[in-house]
This record gives sequence, C-alpha cells and structure tokens, in this order.
Amino acid sequence: MSSHSVPRGVYTDMTILPALHLLAIQRQDKGVSLETISRETKIGIRYLEAIEAGRLQDLPGGIYLRSYVQQYAHCVDPGAVGQVREALQAAAQ
Repeated sequence: MSSHSVPRGVYTDMTILPALHLLAIQRQDKGVSLETISRETKIGIRYLEAIEAGRLQDLPGGIYLRSYVQQYAHCVDPGAVGQVREALQAAAQ
C-alpha cells in the first residue's frame, strides 16, 4: 500500500458517501465555509473538497484519512461523528 492509498474499500464502498454528502449540505445550509473548517482543523481546503466530493482516494491514507473525515464531521455536526466513524470502519473491511 502506498503512502497515498486508502484502506481497502473506503472509496469504492458507497456506505460513507451518503453521510459525506449530507454533511456537505449541512455545512452549506449553516453557512460555514471550507476556509473556516480548514482554520479550525488545520486540514487543507483541497482535502476538505475531496471529502465533500467523496474522493477519499485523494486523501492521505490510513489514520490520516479517518482523522480528516472525522474532524470534518465534528466541525459540521458533532453528533454525526459516531455514524461517520462506523461507516469508515465498515467500508475498510
């Protein structure tokens, strides 16, 4: 596995994509910019854009992928972090 690959199944498994799409809609509805989330999380905007677009293969792999997605979810909807974590775990299996 290269340093930029993602855990098996994460970006091809559709389990996580609906949750990411809903989070993107929530973020937009709340009027929170990606720049604001980037400042709060220290995650680059290009990675946040990849998360919202479901292009998880564009993120660093392993623990970074999970951390970035969970931090993003926490900024948008702290209540969604558990659901996102479960979806990531299911997709990685």
